[in-house]
Amino acid sequence: VKCDGLPAGHEFATILEGLIPLARGVSPLSLETGKKLKRLTASVHIQVFVTPICGYCPRVGRLAHAMAMENPKITAEVVEAQEFPDLARLYQVMAVPKTVINGTVQFTGAVPERTLLKRVLEAIGEELKGEDEDEEPGATSTL
Repeated sequence: VKCDGLPAGHEFATILEGLIPLARGVSPLSLETGKKLKRLTASVHIQVFVTPICGYCPRVGRLAHAMAMENPKITAEVVEAQEFPDLARLYQVMAVPKTVINGTVQFTGAVPERTLLKRVLEAIGEELKGEDEDEEPGATSTL
């Protein structure tokens, strides 16, 4: 569980809620997601840009941390966008949560687990089978 910047506001709960499953050794993810993540052989770096007042950010931060618990090849960090303005500018963070995977796949919004899994697989050139439904954009907060 990694957090870059002061875990204040809603993000303090994200850190705590990320530590609890780690301490228990129990994944909060679905079995399907866990199985797919365990099979990954490519490295994945998930960055979730947040702000302390965003009520939507913790969900994505928790999902990213949970995915990192499934496979040592996955790293996840929650980045407080206002404390790291150069990094936020690099990825053009205009609203949060903004997720960047391997520096290439980027999207904004609080997305469900299956969507984050799909984007992780996309970042390493794989595809999630059986994903036919359209995705709705996730909720965001502006900076």
